[in-house]
Amino acid sequence: MDNNNYRQNLAILLITSLFFMWALTSTINGELIKHFKDSFHLSRFHAGFVDSAYYLAYFIMAIPVGIIISKSTYKCGIYIGLILFIVGSLLFYLANIFAVYAFFLIAVFVIASGATFLETCANTYILKIGDPTTAARRLNFAQSWNGLGAVFASYYGAKMIFAGNSTNGHIYTPYLLICVISIILIGAFLITKLPTIKSDNDAIKINWSVLLRYRHLRNGVIAQFFYVGLQASIWGYFFFYTSKKLPYLSDIQASKYFQFSFVLFMLGRFIGSFLLSYFKPPKLLSVYAVITIILLICTGLGSGQFAIYSLVLVSFFMSIMYPTIFSLSLKHINTDTKIAATYMVMAVIGGAIIPPILGLLSDMHSINFGLIVPIVCAIIILYFSIFGHHCTIKEVD
Repeated sequence: MDNNNYRQNLAILLITSLFFMWALTSTINGELIKHFKDSFHLSRFHAGFVDSAYYLAYFIMAIPVGIIISKSTYKCGIYIGLILFIVGSLLFYLANIFAVYAFFLIAVFVIASGATFLETCANTYILKIGDPTTAARRLNFAQSWNGLGAVFASYYGAKMIFAGNSTNGHIYTPYLLICVISIILIGAFLITKLPTIKSDNDAIKINWSVLLRYRHLRNGVIAQFFYVGLQASIWGYFFFYTSKKLPYLSDIQASKYFQFSFVLFMLGRFIGSFLLSYFKPPKLLSVYAVITIILLICTGLGSGQFAIYSLVLVSFFMSIMYPTIFSLSLKHINTDTKIAATYMVMAVIGGAIIPPILGLLSDMHSINFGLIVPIVCAIIILYFSIFGHHCTIKEVD
């Protein structure tokens, strides 16, 4: 019995480390966008393709990941994810040698494909291993490491990426770290006998009638699309706003505000979870969406530190949006839960489409004008929180 508890605790520890890992890969995108724009003399529109490559991988890989996992095990999916991290990191190193922007985008896509495997497997594995009554507690503990990984990546990534003024600087260093950690984790999983959990036997299949049947799910997919677009826009273009509002700051100095954003995002998850015990999710989501809109307007119209702190605070109020939209969209869906959840994951394609639109408007007008894009995203989330999340009995039966 003690041996089983030891294996279970070790499994939880190893799986939890994966939450830290994929946070490293996504958080660093904002710093990459700024670096590539300066290094390759890109427009903001073209620099935003970093986010497009990352989130496009989630969209494309969502169905294949579900099929592969359903035919094997979650542990197999974890191995594939870590191997893709290694391959993508090595591609990033090669891209740095050849200094070709498109090569960097391919590397980002491969790394994001690995993150798709890890995120899909780890979230479900951590829920299924151990006592079902403590599943939520295990997942919250694991997700706290995701926030910690984001804080670490924003700090370490800035020191490395902005250390040089060209693509031959230290831009590949964070990815070499990811490569080394991935190799260590593969070794740890290989030598450790962990409880094997088979995934569901039925593979995910495309069934668009599910979207047609549930109005609140359709609205939820749309809201999630724009939420991910909102998040990617704020974090991806963060350094362009700091250079506009506080032009005297270096990239390293501006990165401190960027790091603070992720600290607030992490704290927002904990505080939001506490508030959700006292307030209904749609109402809290509505309040957060309204505050987000106000803060974005303050960023656009304001100047100096006031404008930047308004932008930094947006991360706090974005913190509960993804999981809240997710849960409200899947409410009252029973037999179609798996496919509904898959469509919600595929909605992250918003992160590939929305940021380049912001970049294009910024190039055509100004970076302040580009804030119209995240404001529209927040308005759509507000609509979902007030009207779009409702599900009628007729739709459920």
